[in-house]
Amino acid sequence: MTDLAESDPVESLVKRVAGGHEPSAAETQAVLAVLRVWLSRRGLEQRDCEEVCADALMRLIGMVRSGRLDPARPPGAWLRVVADHLAIDALRRRRLVADAAFDEQLHLGGHEDDRLAALLDRSAAAADVRRALREAADAKQFDVVRVVATWLGLADANGEAPSSREVGERLGVSHMTVQRALREFGRRLSPS
Repeated sequence: MTDLAESDPVESLVKRVAGGHEPSAAETQAVLAVLRVWLSRRGLEQRDCEEVCADALMRLIGMVRSGRLDPARPPGAWLRVVADHLAIDALRRRRLVADAAFDEQLHLGGHEDDRLAALLDRSAAAADVRRALREAADAKQFDVVRVVATWLGLADANGEAPSSREVGERLGVSHMTVQRALREFGRRLSPS
């Protein structure tokens, strides 16, 4: 008969951490795989799912290390409740961002990207772009620098202005994050 800790990856990880050891990569991956299965019906985007899984796992390890996890209760049940709550929070954040994105699109329209693209393409001298990038970096607006640098690289490679979605996919951020960064850069490039 197999030991429960050997057949249950959550139990196995908890047992190892409770014994004062770091969880192995295999144990960690096994627990993450269980979490992904549990969360598969939540409708999370993959990035959110991975974030929820990692956060839930770290919370479990923290609870075991601090001695606050009740040994009389199954750790898998605790982990599932925590993961569910984190998933609900992630879905709420997504909904809020989607609502804000809709409002911004309604008020700003699609022409804002075109205006900034035209500003970067035609009228901005290379020195002005470098100055604005340097100002953004000095202000620790590294997201603006990354977005603009990626935008410029894609524009150069494609021979035309990339969409916010294309830049966002390249950087692993939302198109709204790209649009906000481009607007901020546009203010730095042509303050008026």
